Amino acid sequence: MHFQVPQFIETEDKIIGPLTLKQFLYVAACGFGSFLLYFVLEVWLWLIVALVIMSIGISFAFLKVNGRNMAFFARSAMSYVWNPKTYVFRARTISAPAHEMAEAKYVKAPAKAVPAPIQSRIKNISEQLATSKTAIPKREQALPPSLASAPKEVKERYEMVRRITGDSEMARKVDYR
Repeated sequence: MHFQVPQFIETEDKIIGPLTLKQFLYVAACGFGSFLLYFVLEVWLWLIVALVIMSIGISFAFLKVNGRNMAFFARSAMSYVWNPKTYVFRARTISAPAHEMAEAKYVKAPAKAVPAPIQSRIKNISEQLATSKTAIPKREQALPPSLASAPKEVKERYEMVRRITGDSEMARKVDYR
């Protein structure tokens, strides 16, 4: 028994001439808006505004970047502008299955209690970091004397490296220890 498999399922149907329904609606809406503006604006101003509106409508209807239409990019831009931009990292705990827990014996370290004044200072600093644009004074500490001293001598040497293609090349190897 033979079955016909549908092909080209990602292409939209051409409903109105060579245009899909979305393309027709974009062009028709911009054309209608331009038509209404003809009665409101001066002719020279209407030509400029109509040119801008129609170019936007045509780009929404026909322009695709990396296989995505301009409506997708407009939605993404609006969500970027209007949505909050505070990103908070929250570590997720992953629970292991019971048989893995039986095999691996985990020893829970005793929790150290943080004094309340330190917690409140940390909370204040985190709130300042999240809400202020100015730097927090005396936040950075000086380097320890071992790191603040002059840097150690850097050891460099050159080695011949052979690539997968068979080419050989001189490469510099730097050891910062």
